[in-house]
Amino acid sequence: MAEITPSSKTQSAGSTVAGEGGADPFATLFKMSTTAGIGAGSDYVAVNSLSVVAVLLGLGSSMALLDKILLIVPVAGVIFSILALRQIARSNGTQTGMLLATGGLVLSLAFTGVVGGKAWKDISAVRQDKIVVSQIVSRLDETIRAGNLEEAYALFSPKFTARVPLDEFKKRLTLVANSPNLGKLKSITWNGIMIAFEDPMTESRFARCLIDLQLEKAAAPSKHDFVLRDYSGKWQIEDLPSIFPSAAPGGPPTPGGVGPGGPPPE
Repeated sequence: MAEITPSSKTQSAGSTVAGEGGADPFATLFKMSTTAGIGAGSDYVAVNSLSVVAVLLGLGSSMALLDKILLIVPVAGVIFSILALRQIARSNGTQTGMLLATGGLVLSLAFTGVVGGKAWKDISAVRQDKIVVSQIVSRLDETIRAGNLEEAYALFSPKFTARVPLDEFKKRLTLVANSPNLGKLKSITWNGIMIAFEDPMTESRFARCLIDLQLEKAAAPSKHDFVLRDYSGKWQIEDLPSIFPSAAPGGPPTPGGVGPGGPPPE
């Protein structure tokens, strides 16, 4: 009888199994998925880092209320939120942070809408103010050159008319419109640039501009500071200091008459 060794038993058993199945039994085992078991209590799901950044930017978006230039914060918050949501959706359950990213997106969009809406409103208001100022300058030009000085006087504010009587107004503008040395007034124009500001003492809105007076014999137009004030939604000319200087107490007339605003725009 042949002696049976352990190695020969193993070989014999392996041959029998292989013969019955016709293949390696280990080949029939399923490979474990790399994401198997995700969601089980013992497994760790990573928080998406962009979602954390997104919610922080969303919270910080309130800074845009302080200055429009900080609108970049909520805009960045929207971008990071969208990127975070896309990464989480493609992670096959390996990342979390959907609520953080969504919250950051909502906050960023809300502050973008508030600040952006206010900025658009301000831009529209300035555009409308420029249209009105342009119309006032055009009307002033037409009435002075036509000699309708009473109509021109009606374009000025109550503060100006209280300081400059109609007779004085007519006398000065008659000399402007018909200069003995430089001839007749050809045009009054505005370059479209204005500095708008608010007087903190009276909470009144002012606008400062430069207008050009072109006379027939003058080589170049003369520039004049031009100040307007918003009276309950109606712009009126508040001052034309180079033509109607205000009298300083105990001294000769001095240009001006309106406080804040700095130098006129060039």
